Amino acid sequence: MRILRSLGFQAQEASDGQAALDAIRASPDSFDLLVLDPTLLRLNGNEVYTAIESVAPDLPVLIVSGYSEPGLTDQIPNSRRVEFLQKPFTRRTMIPKLRALLGPST
Repeated sequence: MRILRSLGFQAQEASDGQAALDAIRASPDSFDLLVLDPTLLRLNGNEVYTAIESVAPDLPVLIVSGYSEPGLTDQIPNSRRVEFLQKPFTRRTMIPKLRALLGPST
């Protein structure tokens, strides 16, 4: 969140997967990007991802995890803009992922 804010983004944190889903359902058009960790509490990242398909199908998703990418992104449809960022990450490794999802002016 600190990196996103340092880049000028407004970032809303959710205490768990259910809180993230509730926030998106309440105001789907107010989000430009969803950052998900597959190990979120209550609803994990994959459950949140699946649930937002009907609410915000075009919302880009950045999956951040300490686990390796294979298996985490295999079930995500290719039609959605999704990037994977391995933890721990830095501002320098996050920026290209954000540009891939949100455009080069990011």
